[in-house]
Amino acid sequence: NNPMKDEAKEMFLDFFAVPSNDERRRLNDGVYTSYEWGPEGQKIQAILLDVRYFHSEFKPTDEPGAPLKEKYIPDNDPKKRFLSQKQWKLLEQSLARPANVRLVISSIQVMADGHGFECWRMIPHERTKLYNLLQPTLAKTRTIILSGDRHVGGFYKHETEDLYEVTASSWTHTIPYGKFDDCSDAQECDEIDPRRMDDFVRVNHFGVIHLDWDNREMFVGFKRLETV
Repeated sequence: NNPMKDEAKEMFLDFFAVPSNDERRRLNDGVYTSYEWGPEGQKIQAILLDVRYFHSEFKPTDEPGAPLKEKYIPDNDPKKRFLSQKQWKLLEQSLARPANVRLVISSIQVMADGHGFECWRMIPHERTKLYNLLQPTLAKTRTIILSGDRHVGGFYKHETEDLYEVTASSWTHTIPYGKFDDCSDAQECDEIDPRRMDDFVRVNHFGVIHLDWDNREMFVGFKRLETV
């Protein structure tokens, strides 16, 4: 419901020097797109979702600050949406294209279940729809979800599918232990989430991906900001 979202969209496209004839200049439901690189056998696909322009309002919490309910609570209203029908269609078409490595990029977390802030958990049927679209492709394509906007870094693994998510943030304002609560270590500070694979990363960082096509290996991780 941001009244300035069209202006924000144009500023986003201008900042990234998107050409005036690019399709995203004409979209009326966001700035989503997809890219592909590499020859056959080494094909990389990046699908950039726009999960904010079109999404429905989240349901406000009934217990501000409570664990899992800090700001919002899940909403099962079937009319609520993250993506427009046009964006869902483009996603389906993109997933139908062959790729060896697929990066699905969401500005907010997809798998996380341990907090009550902005994330796909807040509109459960939309997250289920996303999983259902991804599932048939996972056997042939290594798929990683990339997300951010938590001011901590984390790795997540789906409980039944060969699907991972990497949340990298922040470049400048990562939340240290004890910033908002009287805690001093991961056991006390980190939210409980069965899908997260390890402790949060609480130093300024960025995500990295290394592909070794000769050995068919892929490394996904974080680097400290000062290593730049």
